[in-house]
Amino acid sequence: MGGGPGGRSPGGVGGGPPLIPALGSFVLDGYFRRKAAATLTGQARPFLQPTRGWGRVAAAAFAWAWAGFVLLIYGTLAAASVVRVWGYDWTLTWQHYRFEAVGVREALPTGLKLSGLAAVAGALLSVVVAYVVHRLRPVGSQLLYALAVLPAAVPGTVVGLGYLFAFNRPPVVLVGTATVIVLSYVFRFVTLGTLAASAALQQVDRSVEEAAHSLGASAARTFAQVVFPLLRVALFSSGVYIFVRSMVTLSAVIFLIAPGLELPATAVLTLTTDGKLAAAAALSTVLVGVILFVVGTARLLLRVPVVLR
Repeated sequence: MGGGPGGRSPGGVGGGPPLIPALGSFVLDGYFRRKAAATLTGQARPFLQPTRGWGRVAAAAFAWAWAGFVLLIYGTLAAASVVRVWGYDWTLTWQHYRFEAVGVREALPTGLKLSGLAAVAGALLSVVVAYVVHRLRPVGSQLLYALAVLPAAVPGTVVGLGYLFAFNRPPVVLVGTATVIVLSYVFRFVTLGTLAASAALQQVDRSVEEAAHSLGASAARTFAQVVFPLLRVALFSSGVYIFVRSMVTLSAVIFLIAPGLELPATAVLTLTTDGKLAAAAALSTVLVGVILFVVGTARLLLRVPVVLR
């Protein structure tokens, strides 16, 4: 009845311990960053001798072997979606792409809409947070930075439980709505966007902003018309990352969805649990295709690689 030794409930076991090492790692990160900033000077650019001979052949073999392994996994997934029963009946069919299960057909449009909203909101938030922390530097800016990067060090299940407890009772009841899903996406994946925007912002000379201030521009106008355009690559890269991660995440949203609000990742889990593996493979193949299209389009528009982790 008590849920564990000493009458403790299971919910009391999962929240605290994962947060303690996360906070500790943030403190150590801040200490080493300050120490490095105080001791490292100059811009040393060592020349790296290009790899030749057997080293180049070995590196190419490793790269192609790893790429082949990844393509084999996704290729098997796609192949399983177009046969009647994988391993028994190899008859080709497209029936698994009809998505006749309840809620599955609506999962992809819902996921696209919510992930798109989270991508826009998260990218804008990451740029604003980076500007406040590294340029305005008000009281509490380091706390804001810590809260922005902390979600990356916390398991998704802990985040999902936090939202469940926070928004499952009056006066704010959001569990089971699209709003809490978008909020969980934004604050779960805003870390990389904040780090990317911070790195890009540190490459912008302060004299550019000082020139705008000397001409009478306010801080808001300087940010909107001077700084923001210079961070467009970080902005769009962060948006793509948040979109992709939101489309495939499962750990946090599994506690927040409700009947009638199906997402692609949860739909795949539901189909797998029901034993409809071919339909799950079909939905996964469509999901992979959507992500590849978004990432490829972003690379063509930005002319820079988009990092996915």
